[in-house]
Amino acid sequence: MKVVETKGLKVGILAYGEAQFGAILHEYDDSGGFAWINHPRVNDYIVIARKKVDLLIIQVHAGVEEIDLPLPEWRDRYRQLIHLGADAVIGHHPHVRQGWELYQGKPVVYSLGNFILDPFHKRGVDSTGFLVELTYDGGVFSSIQFYPVVQKNGIVEIDQQNNAELEIERLSGLLSPSEEYENSVNHMSVKLWQSIYKEYYKQAAGAMYGKKFLRSLARITRNLLSSQARIRNDLLLLHNIRIESHRWCVERALSILINEKYH
Repeated sequence: MKVVETKGLKVGILAYGEAQFGAILHEYDDSGGFAWINHPRVNDYIVIARKKVDLLIIQVHAGVEEIDLPLPEWRDRYRQLIHLGADAVIGHHPHVRQGWELYQGKPVVYSLGNFILDPFHKRGVDSTGFLVELTYDGGVFSSIQFYPVVQKNGIVEIDQQNNAELEIERLSGLLSPSEEYENSVNHMSVKLWQSIYKEYYKQAAGAMYGKKFLRSLARITRNLLSSQARIRNDLLLLHNIRIESHRWCVERALSILINEKYH
């Protein structure tokens, strides 16, 4: 935990990520890596850390990329962090801005978007995000302010073209009411399965399918001849199965589709 003392206040900062490559997933892993948010020891550590500081802020690098809604599983987990002692939870990773809410009087921000992005990044994601300013006074957050930022020519600056209040109001409005939010997440998950995950898993597994038979056959042949290609596919498959966001999204989509098909 990083502890910063300012004006007589001890502020603790913890940073975690979901189970991507590099996460410490095992109790006695001595190979190094970053802290996994769902490691069995994390909850106890947060409780202990909270007793050592006046204010505890937790950052989490997690979430499905390029969608403006957090998965309910992450929403539940972030709220659990508040129960464990966090005074604020700040999320990032989806590459786009998402909404925020007050939970038990404490801010939970689901994604700040991008602050700075590799200029050679080829995915076409937006180089914009939010800065969030939390004002803590008298044991409560008296002010929560968002500032839109944009990266131009490698320099991050305030985005004068973006109305942060309207944007954050729109994004936060997507989180409620709960039935609409759940329906939106379900629709989004099915769409992601059909447009991305389904083909991805088939490719990673080296399957032949549909109208892309010749391309599939060429890929299978390449995999058979190249051990590096096989290893790369296996690693990518493991990567997506291990990461909570992808696994939860696929499980949700398949559960919905199976239920619709057989009931």
